[in-house]
Amino acid sequence: MKIFVSSRMRELFIERKTAIEAIHFAGHTPLYIETEPMVKDDAARATMESLISAADGFLSLYFLSEGTKTAFLGGATPIEYELQRFLDRHPKGPLFMFRKKPGDANFSHTMIDWFKYNAIAADTDVVEFDTPQELHANVRDHLKRYEPQIDDIDLPYEVTIRYVGADYVGLVGTLAEVIFTKYKLNVDYISHAAHGGHCTVCISCSPRMLPGRPESIDDLELRADLERAVRGDMESAPAEGRWIEGANPKQDPEIVVNIDPTGRRRRQFLVKLRMIDAPGQLNAVCHQLRLLRYNIDELQLHPTPPEYPRQTTITLWLSRVDRHRTDVQREIDRIEGELQYLVGVRSLSIRAVAYTGSTRARRPTKSVEAPRRQETQSPTGTEIE
Repeated sequence: MKIFVSSRMRELFIERKTAIEAIHFAGHTPLYIETEPMVKDDAARATMESLISAADGFLSLYFLSEGTKTAFLGGATPIEYELQRFLDRHPKGPLFMFRKKPGDANFSHTMIDWFKYNAIAADTDVVEFDTPQELHANVRDHLKRYEPQIDDIDLPYEVTIRYVGADYVGLVGTLAEVIFTKYKLNVDYISHAAHGGHCTVCISCSPRMLPGRPESIDDLELRADLERAVRGDMESAPAEGRWIEGANPKQDPEIVVNIDPTGRRRRQFLVKLRMIDAPGQLNAVCHQLRLLRYNIDELQLHPTPPEYPRQTTITLWLSRVDRHRTDVQREIDRIEGELQYLVGVRSLSIRAVAYTGSTRARRPTKSVEAPRRQETQSPTGTEIE
């Protein structure tokens, strides 16, 4: 079930976060406006409309005030408009209303009367709470009666975006805003490497069960939208103190968009290695993976904590380039057997994620840690998910 969450952004910041996460972990899909719109216009109203139209249920949070009435919402405040539009579109949809107790603070009696009237008309109760913890428990209790629907995991395509150009504060946020706001894509992986005012950003996206999601993506249109948004943000970045020293304001950003129609890989392995920080270590790991015919979908190199001096951590996402599927345990044993005895490897863990291909359910997963070897050897923990 998709549930729209409505509240004032700043007045109930923590409580709003609590409600959204409670809905998510109850197995449902929360729909919400991520941040306060910079420009309140027809485009902002259209976003509200698309989310409310796709919602199966509505969760309303209110506290001290109803907000400011705006002309583009017909003289209503945002939380009033959202609730009224949901009741108009889904008169029989589940409605959950929660009010934070004001204590000694001043509150709007007009707001209280308005929400009370709508609660009576919709034949629902207003649940009062004091703390976010109490709200979390109340939301979970109210959702127990609704059978959750599993998200579709058979993705029709994936989108990879690569940006090369000047670095400035806000770049990743600008890219992410275009990706979600217009195309309703979820960011699965992102890599941002920057130095000296120059950066490279790689983003992997996939469609999810969200309202307004287009059936297909035009790569040229997405690229044009990203370039337009980045160029506009770059123009305002210097005056706002968001420009990185060394960046060239005249450098044209290079953006490449690739669409993979084959969809998500059915099996992928997450491998974490802790190794000595010495020349050639990464090359040795990549060489072994090449012999095993595993493709490196993503790689990250991290420094280790102080308790592991002169060492580094490598995180890899791996997948097979062929179509042959062997037993998960055999594949894990094969990867572990080749990597654990490489010179310099101090610790190794593997997690295997397998997709069933079902559109209704995902295979249950489990995690098992194998016994560690003696400390005189490379300590190895193997995890299977």
